[in-house]
Amino acid sequence: MASDFYASAGHFTQALKLAENTCQEGRMMCADDGKSQVKQPEQQGETSDHYDPFVGLANALEDWGDSDGKYRFKVFEVNHLFLPPVNQFAALLGLKLSPSFMLKMMESHSGLSHGLSKGSIANLTGEKGISRKSAEQFRDWFMSVAEPMKAIFDVPESALIGRAEQVRSNASNWLSVAVGVAFTGSPAVKGPPPTELRPLLQFVKKRAQQDIELFELARAFVKAKQVGHDERTVHWHIIKPYWQKNSLVPQAQLDAMERFPSNKGEWHELEAEKRVPLLAACLHLMFDFYLHMISAYEVGCVMQIEASEETLRARPWLLCRALSSFTDKEGKPTTCFGALLRELQGAASVLHGKPIGERDFARYIPIDSDPSNPSYESDSDRHYNVLKKWRSHQDLPSFERLELFITNVSRPVQPADNRPLVILCKIAIGLDGFVKQLAHQALNDVRNITQVAGVFEDVLARYPVYYQHHLDKQLEQAANS
Repeated sequence: MASDFYASAGHFTQALKLAENTCQEGRMMCADDGKSQVKQPEQQGETSDHYDPFVGLANALEDWGDSDGKYRFKVFEVNHLFLPPVNQFAALLGLKLSPSFMLKMMESHSGLSHGLSKGSIANLTGEKGISRKSAEQFRDWFMSVAEPMKAIFDVPESALIGRAEQVRSNASNWLSVAVGVAFTGSPAVKGPPPTELRPLLQFVKKRAQQDIELFELARAFVKAKQVGHDERTVHWHIIKPYWQKNSLVPQAQLDAMERFPSNKGEWHELEAEKRVPLLAACLHLMFDFYLHMISAYEVGCVMQIEASEETLRARPWLLCRALSSFTDKEGKPTTCFGALLRELQGAASVLHGKPIGERDFARYIPIDSDPSNPSYESDSDRHYNVLKKWRSHQDLPSFERLELFITNVSRPVQPADNRPLVILCKIAIGLDGFVKQLAHQALNDVRNITQVAGVFEDVLARYPVYYQHHLDKQLEQAANS
């Protein structure tokens, strides 16, 4: 795991490495004679105040082409901890934003078929590529589907997207997602926008803007020949102020990063005990974006159902309480999802006006029956055994099954939309998987399970700080509106 966490720390310097490499290759127009793959707004016939993302797709099909005559849709992402790729956060929810998944959603939303074969879709972003005819077909379909969005794309984010693409920040993808969410609430689409996403989108837009500035600063330093990509300490001093200003990572953890080894050899020479504080610093930075996103979403959800500031401040909502009990060394839950299920059980007792025990709570879980293969367990045991498996991160439910489960739990009030609670469940499941994966790897570095568990507990125990941060911001905005 040493190399993996070393790579994680190295992500802090990705902005500088990328800037240096792209300047040398001329891809960002750092060299006067370079050929840019990402056109500047002025080159696209636009003013510097507005970037039209559709122009490049409509007029620059040749940018997709390679010398082999095949066309590939080039997707760029950098594994930058300050603003991770969209796909990484989607994976936390169990989503894979593959080309086929995205195209299927766009087809469903627009009612227009792209007509591409499964093979062409797979090759669209793969090594094989697609023919020019298929590329033109895809371009024309995409432009037809995207046409309604042009009316709402003349927003401040459009200029930021242009800047992000020029310096190759993940902000371009995140801001595009934000515009897409706004599109769901436009007159062209039925239904109001999901207002519980407001705090989350506010955070995304701010973090995206800061990431763009960070990449632009990195580019400026490289152009001025002030740093090289191996000067790790200098890099961290450039990036550290952005973490201080925009994250909730404790100062001690930011300071610890200054002691991170400058190469893998030095890391391997460290005693296991000395690796623990560096492991902790890496994990605090690694989780910062995720804890911001999750807490912003939870605050948005709870503010849709509770208007009393006194109540909001007095008692955090379900996931915040669950993570607090999960990270409590005296607590009983062994997983985040198990802790959330316990909170849902308590909420169900209040909702139904009577205490609900574990077996009664388990009966809300939908169970499939197979007449050709009857179970020898009682119905009560079958439901309860599923609940126990869920708590221990086994046989985890699909989104659809969770939706039925939450519907059964909340039946007395019949809420219009159970998706927020289902998403919170998926987040808890995702956190369990994320922690399990990283903890397994970390044990290769620090062969002390107690120390490794303690580091993860300390990181996740910070969640209430993030929750309170976003709650304060939303309550302040509400008071000033």
